[in-house]
This record gives sequence, C-alpha cells and structure tokens, in this order.
Amino acid sequence: MTADVTFDFPVDQMRLIRAMQTDDEIGAMIRVHYELDRALRFVVEAMVPSSKCLKLNYTSQRINLLIALGMPEIRLKPTKIVNAIRNDFAHREKEAFVDDDVSSLHHAIERVYARPIPATFRLDFHSKIEGESRSWIYGDMNLKEKFCFLGSLTLASIATIPNQFEALKIHSKLTL
Repeated sequence: MTADVTFDFPVDQMRLIRAMQTDDEIGAMIRVHYELDRALRFVVEAMVPSSKCLKLNYTSQRINLLIALGMPEIRLKPTKIVNAIRNDFAHREKEAFVDDDVSSLHHAIERVYARPIPATFRLDFHSKIEGESRSWIYGDMNLKEKFCFLGSLTLASIATIPNQFEALKIHSKLTL
C-alpha cells in the first residue's frame, strides 16, 4: 500500500538522482547534504517567519532551533547523522562511505517511519526530458547509493514538517 505525501518544498529531484548516479562519493555527499539543508532552511522559515534575524549559518543551528521549538529528536536524528557524515567528509579527510554511515542512517530512518526498509524496495527513475530510465533495488545498492536513497527519505521527513506540525508554527506578532 502506498500513500501520497505532499509538501511545498521544491525538491531538486535531478540533484538527488545525480547523487545516486555519480561515482564520486564526495560529490554525492555534497548533493544530498545541500538539498537537505535547503529543506531545513525552508522549514525554519515556514515555522519562524522572522528567522533571518537569527543568523542561522550552519545546518546544526537549524536542527537545534527545531529541537528547541519542540520537534521530536527522533524526527531530526537522520538529519543529524547526515550532517555528521558530511562534516567527516568536509573536515576529517573522509572520502568514502562506510557500513556504519549507512547502518546508522538506515536505523534512524526506520525509527522515523516506524517500519523496516525492505531489501526488495525498488526505486524507479524515469526522465521524460532525457528519455532515461533506471531502477535500483535497495538490497543491491552499494553504500553510496543506499546513503543517497536514505538521504532522500531524510529530506522527505524534514520537508513535511510544516504540513504535519502546523500547531508548532510560530507567527511573529508585534504587541503594543
């Protein structure tokens, strides 16, 4: 059974597909993290319209603000993991994904969605513009592909926050 999930954030799907298709693991990491950070910026601005005055320069600051606003940490754990792995690539000379990266992200995503990711899960990509088609089976993916797929699920869990947590939305009001 599938369910439609909608959100207002304009996901750059081609960036995520390029992350899946590239052999460059650093490039894949940058693409996934960039798209996830765009979603975080979108969510923070939607929930705190005057957030620009907060000078949130780093992904971790946006994550911490959402936690401070009451967002369940389980919802943000995959984002924290992606950000930590990105920091390893950027600041610790990491050049390739390892089993622990994917395993920790996999388990965090399963906790967010409250269901296991089956090894038989199939991801299909069809480009009408380029006439290209490609499929991936989760159990057959390499570590980089799994990370990119899980990063896309992380992105979806973040991008839906304004829709699912409307009660947490903060509107600034000037009181005189």
